[in-house]
Amino acid sequence: SGDRYQRRVGIVGAGDMGSALANDLISRRSFGLQPVIFFDDNKRKWGRRLHGVPIVGPISSLPERVLQTRITEVIITM
Repeated sequence: SGDRYQRRVGIVGAGDMGSALANDLISRRSFGLQPVIFFDDNKRKWGRRLHGVPIVGPISSLPERVLQTRITEVIITM
């Protein structure tokens, strides 16, 4: 399937720009980037989802999340 060519990305910033980016990547699969995790400093957002993508915590939690999510890239939107 074409999914194996999707690069799994994390997005830093679950605000308006991060939301718009995730929406674009999800709706335009031809970009080849699949958002799988959001990082955000706002604790109130942790545990929620944005466009179906979980918001997990601050960027400092990235190292522990790489193996579990298999992300290959991070896009910073803030």
